[in-house]
Amino acid sequence: MPNNKELLNSIGSALTAFNADSVRDASLNLLGVLGYQSDKTITVPKSDPEAFLELLAEHNPDVNINKEKALFDDWEKADVLFQLTDEELAKEVVSLQAGAANTHLLQSYLFFSIQLNQQDYARGKLIAIARQLNRVFPMPVMVLIKHGQFLSVAVINRRQNKKDREKDVLGKATIIRDISLVEPHTGHVQILSSFAMQNLPDIYNFDELHAAWEEILNVELLNKKFYSELSNWYFWAINEVSFPGEPTIQSFFEKTGLNDENKLHEAIQEHNAKNVIRLLTRFIFVWFIKEKQLIPAELFDLDYLQKEMLKDLSPYQEEGLFKSVDIQSHYYKAILQNLFFATLNQEMGKRAFRRTGQNMNVTNLLSYETCFKHPDKFIELAEKYTPFMNGGLFECLDKPHPTGNGRKGGDVIIYEDGFSDRT
Repeated sequence: MPNNKELLNSIGSALTAFNADSVRDASLNLLGVLGYQSDKTITVPKSDPEAFLELLAEHNPDVNINKEKALFDDWEKADVLFQLTDEELAKEVVSLQAGAANTHLLQSYLFFSIQLNQQDYARGKLIAIARQLNRVFPMPVMVLIKHGQFLSVAVINRRQNKKDREKDVLGKATIIRDISLVEPHTGHVQILSSFAMQNLPDIYNFDELHAAWEEILNVELLNKKFYSELSNWYFWAINEVSFPGEPTIQSFFEKTGLNDENKLHEAIQEHNAKNVIRLLTRFIFVWFIKEKQLIPAELFDLDYLQKEMLKDLSPYQEEGLFKSVDIQSHYYKAILQNLFFATLNQEMGKRAFRRTGQNMNVTNLLSYETCFKHPDKFIELAEKYTPFMNGGLFECLDKPHPTGNGRKGGDVIIYEDGFSDRT
């Protein structure tokens, strides 16, 4: 049995194989990687959609697929992959008690694959295809739909008909949509790995399988998991970070008149908490718009950054036998701070690096030019399609002291974000 890392790599490879193999073969390969396979299948001649519909009609002549709702005119290929039964699914021989069949709506599962001739489809359109196919059969159908460079996987939940216990009713649809077949997203690969038989509890029938799938795709549980991981990271981070303006014994005493180390520690924790929350908020919003393709993916590509963008990506520098934090913090400062304050907070066409010896306290011009191999590449990427957000989230909070002046009469800067070329 492969370990989780091997499984994730295998899923990624199975997804990219859709670009070279037929949709049928690639779908069988992906399902095989996840642990689902069976020799119970029917070959559709040349994967022809019309021949596919004829097979469905033979199975249930009383139910007609609505071709318009199923987007049939867009179908290029259609295949029956296989039927998986309780017998094949069970990890050991399990005898069902007499009469138990009445409580089991899901005695087998059908797996189909469809290839569409377009790429961009709304969620509802893809679900409609799955819903039409599920109408034909008394057992549930999982549909793998390839559209352009994406794969979507749709499942329709079922419940027992209250009036006729021999029938079931199509319920809520669940879909994993727009899985990239060129560069599969880590999140999609991880969700698919959750479906792998090796990651499920012992499953002996399809009621149990479907319940396990529902739990994996439960939005409430996914949100709970996300917030749990986020809070765990937050509580770890507030004890590891250091932000500008952190209270010191002297500054704390001047502000409060207290010489209390416990109170000082509480003030430092509060300072860190406030800044980490702000940082997380910026991160999450940036990731959201990055997923909407409004921020260059290259800024999150380790290989590209190392080869093409930054002179040094490491946040550390060697000092003898020890490592100490490098004040440059190249990725955070050169990439993220420039993205936050001088890209998202600056109008397109005005994005530029500060001039040497000038613009020292201007917070919406790019900084850390010396960190870049080719500074113009950052501007070129940023100008390509990153919008000006015109909101307070990405406004740099460094500002002049309201009353204090420097030795030469210049501004004394209060650093909240530390967006500065000054060491």
